[in-house]
Amino acid sequence: MTATRGSGTQRRAEIVAAAIAVFAEHGCAAPTSLIAERAGLSEAYLYRLFGAKRELLLACHDAVDRRVRRVLETAAGADDADPRELLRAYGDELTADERRVQLHLQAAATDPLLRTAVRARQLALLERVSTLVGPAAAATVLGHLMAMNLADVLDPPTANRSYR
Repeated sequence: MTATRGSGTQRRAEIVAAAIAVFAEHGCAAPTSLIAERAGLSEAYLYRLFGAKRELLLACHDAVDRRVRRVLETAAGADDADPRELLRAYGDELTADERRVQLHLQAAATDPLLRTAVRARQLALLERVSTLVGPAAAATVLGHLMAMNLADVLDPPTANRSYR
C-alpha cells in the first residue's frame, strides 16, 4: 500500500494509469487484484471507486480518448490544420505509448457494452478529425490513422516511420 493517500479523483487517476499498463501487458482479462497491487491499494478500494471492472475499462478508454483528442487538437492548432501535422502528432503519440492503442483495440473487441461505448467515442473522434482538416482531407487522414493503428499493433518498433 502507498504511504500517502490522495483525493478520490487523484486515486482514480492513479488506478486508471495502473490499469492501462496492466491491461496492455496482460489483456483486458487481467485480474483487478493485479491492478490494485500495481496502484498500491486494496482491491476493495478499487471496487469502491469503480464499482465494476467494466467501469474501470471505460475509465481507461476515456483517458486514452482524451489524450488522443488533446494531441490532435494541439496539432491542428489554427483553423487551417495541416493533415500531415495531425498524422505526425498521432504517430508520435502511438510510438510514445503503444499500450494506449492496445487498450483501444482490446476494449473494443471483448465486451458488447464496451464495444458500443468505444465505437461511439471513435465515431466522435472521426467527426472531430473531419472538422479539423475539412471534408476533402478527412478520408485520407482517417485512412492513414487506421493504417498507423494497425501497423502499431502488428509491428510496434517499425510503426509510423513514414509519418516522422
